[in-house]
Amino acid sequence: MFRPTLAPLSFVTALALSAAASAQVTASYTLGDPGCNGSPLSACVTLNDANPVLQVSSLPNEYAYPVVNTTSIAIQIVCFQVWTRSNSGSTTEVGNTAIYRDNSGPSAITLTAPAATSVAQGTITVGPTPNWYATTIVPPVVLLPGEVCWLGVDAYSRIAPPMHDTTGVNGPAANYWRRTGTNWAASGSVFRPIYRVICASDFPTTPYVTASNPPRLGQPITLTLGGGQPLSLGFFIFSSDNTNWYGLPTPVDLAAFGAPNCFVNCAWQDVFTLGLDAQGRASLAGTIPNYAAFNGVRFYNQGLVLAPGTNLLNLVVSNLGTAVMGN
Repeated sequence: MFRPTLAPLSFVTALALSAAASAQVTASYTLGDPGCNGSPLSACVTLNDANPVLQVSSLPNEYAYPVVNTTSIAIQIVCFQVWTRSNSGSTTEVGNTAIYRDNSGPSAITLTAPAATSVAQGTITVGPTPNWYATTIVPPVVLLPGEVCWLGVDAYSRIAPPMHDTTGVNGPAANYWRRTGTNWAASGSVFRPIYRVICASDFPTTPYVTASNPPRLGQPITLTLGGGQPLSLGFFIFSSDNTNWYGLPTPVDLAAFGAPNCFVNCAWQDVFTLGLDAQGRASLAGTIPNYAAFNGVRFYNQGLVLAPGTNLLNLVVSNLGTAVMGN
């Protein structure tokens, strides 16, 4: 699809045959479960996560919640969770998420305000009932002991800001909000956030896949595999199936194959071998075919990168990317 002369006919045919949508579909590329670097994931920094009770609000803003690495070690943030629900209470909503450094500069240990631009991005899908909802963010962000950052959730009236009821505790600093643009303002309305920061050890870097933009029919797109070792090898997977891997239902725990804490989330139908650059990244660029039959069709991406000595397979695995082709 991105290099038609290289893509196996079976993969392209599977996409076309699976197409059944007739109405126009909005293109999207969402990030699934986080990747692995060989270490177990844990909720390393939390706030109000014990028996949370959501105080629902429908404020149409993006919010940034303050976080301090209170552990004694460097952590690598690959995901975070918030306790929330969709504001309607009846629909499922998708919003944008991010991690911001502090505006005072890199390696800040004092919370002042979020930086104007984020250093990692993701999406979050939130259902109609209060629950923990997770967002994978890319690229992973390393925080040193005592270092601070801000978790961003773009509510825009669709997702309730994750605030605990009156029994909760305030965050380590004021939250901030913005509706559009880059200007942040201190918020006094959402001051008892409910979150869990999910992290791995700080080394090696956890691989990730991401897209430059949603896969719109007839439009260019660049898919990137990052987080690998510099000048090493990576493997970029395309698939039309996220339900099984060589007959095993996904996700498949690779512990049995020598890679504990790593999971495969899609079939390996089409695998590209890529040389990673000095930043441990490689990209595939192309154009989504402008075929009506592809409207609404999904494909999946996952990446592998060589990591000698990390496990018996010498491989670590990225998050899952889910693409829906459309307009």
